[in-house]
Amino acid sequence: MKTPFTFSTGKGGQGIMILGPGHAGFCIEQGWTQAAVREFLCQESRISPEELLAVGVFIEDDGPHGMIPGEDGKLASFREPDDIYLVTAGGEGAGWSAYVPSWAPKIHSRASTRRVRPTGEPMPDCGPDGCIVPWLQDPE
Repeated sequence: MKTPFTFSTGKGGQGIMILGPGHAGFCIEQGWTQAAVREFLCQESRISPEELLAVGVFIEDDGPHGMIPGEDGKLASFREPDDIYLVTAGGEGAGWSAYVPSWAPKIHSRASTRRVRPTGEPMPDCGPDGCIVPWLQDPE
């Protein structure tokens, strides 16, 4: 998620992490909430300016992307954990997961998501797409 070859790396964009059932199951077995997974991925995707410069990525210190390193000396690939959308997809087997980076940082575009329901699944009582799909609930 911090590959220097995607446009938003180090610029605080958004992205989709598609967890295969094996990886999602591991997170659940370890007691991780969705928020904990997003927090972990957000922190682990931070990248140093040196890593970007080494492959020819220009550091924009005065542009709209705000590529200013944090206290840890690294740049955020996601401004906040909620900029990572978690999806579970695929079948049992190989243990594959995938990352879909954004095409532009948060200031240029904003993700719009909606849950797709299986055929025949009724709408929830809370209104069209207003409910959270059950997983482990975040502690209050």
